[in-house]
Amino acid sequence: MSPRQSGCTISVETAPLEIVADTLPLEIAELCYFSLSEIQSGNRLFRLREPIVVNLERHDELWVCEYEPLGLLGHGSSDGDALQALMDDFVVAYDGLVQEDDDRLTPGAQLLKEKLGEIVFASLSWGSM
Repeated sequence: MSPRQSGCTISVETAPLEIVADTLPLEIAELCYFSLSEIQSGNRLFRLREPIVVNLERHDELWVCEYEPLGLLGHGSSDGDALQALMDDFVVAYDGLVQEDDDRLTPGAQLLKEKLGEIVFASLSWGSM
């Protein structure tokens, strides 16, 4: 099996995160899987009940990071930018859904709210929001 087919797996236990995929040969760095136990965006930190596995792919000069079970997607000019965009998307989804009344949400949004509630163990913030 070639490196292109096998991808790579990196476990990330803390945030913020520096990704080293840019230093790998392109054929290895085209697809990676990251296990995240925490999500950080700005002054927010989410500790997860269990790590989630996100895909990180390189398409020419664009990096794309995805967590398909929640429909989260981030992209950027570097691997770090793509992962940070995904984490920012996670926070927006969490903030927009978790405190909302179910009767104001579509069935799909209610399901996403439920999944987010199941994933997040603790939400921490510091400084001004």
